[in-house]
Amino acid sequence: MDAGEGVRMMFSLMRAGNLYPPLYRELREQAQEAISVVLFNEARPPIWEQVSGWIDRQGPLANSDLCGIAGLDTLKASKLLKRWVEQGLLVPDTSRGKRHVVYHKPVSDTESPFKTALLSEPPDS
Repeated sequence: MDAGEGVRMMFSLMRAGNLYPPLYRELREQAQEAISVVLFNEARPPIWEQVSGWIDRQGPLANSDLCGIAGLDTLKASKLLKRWVEQGLLVPDTSRGKRHVVYHKPVSDTESPFKTALLSEPPDS
């Protein structure tokens, strides 16, 4: 095996098992150089839940952010973002140009393609 092959395999198997990636930490308090590796035996939430939480904490999401969150290539991330826009889950912000589009959650009914809320009051007759 090549040097480092085990690390790549570990990341690959954790991703395939829908688990969180390994967490590496340098142990500076040791007399010799050492690294701690933590493997979480916990399923990762679906991609949308990760993205939704990221937007809530960090703000607008770019394609590159989704690539980092979900481990996707740019094309797959673009297709996923497009689907979420079509579903009304995200709204694109093109104010910085086509190459720098970011996405945020709809903040009002006018931003969402779905005008009627599921739990809204019926209209007066």
